[in-house]
Amino acid sequence: EPAVAELAALRRTPEQLDRLKIIACDQQRRILIDGDDGELDAQFHLCLAECSGNRLLINTVALLNEQYASGRDASWHQFSVASHLRIIDALERQSAEGCRKAVEEHLDTIVHKHLFVTARD
Repeated sequence: EPAVAELAALRRTPEQLDRLKIIACDQQRRILIDGDDGELDAQFHLCLAECSGNRLLINTVALLNEQYASGRDASWHQFSVASHLRIIDALERQSAEGCRKAVEEHLDTIVHKHLFVTARD
């Protein structure tokens, strides 16, 4: 996904950027209401892939979303939104490097600190 983010930073349209912002806002509201933002998290990652303009990457992210649909844990959703906002900031600046780093940090925290810890518990 870091490579997807680099392409997205260079190829995203203003409309796609707006869509990502809307998803992040909706995600924050959903967390405040009932904590279940898994569908919106998946939408964010798919929209990010769509910004890349690469059909293979879009299809790959769609498949990964299906695989992780039941594995999204509410305990890290607030971090996810904050992380998504950092990704959006880098996209807005059209910083390929910044976007890559934001996604790497996002994945590092989600995968290593949340998914693997949860899997061991």
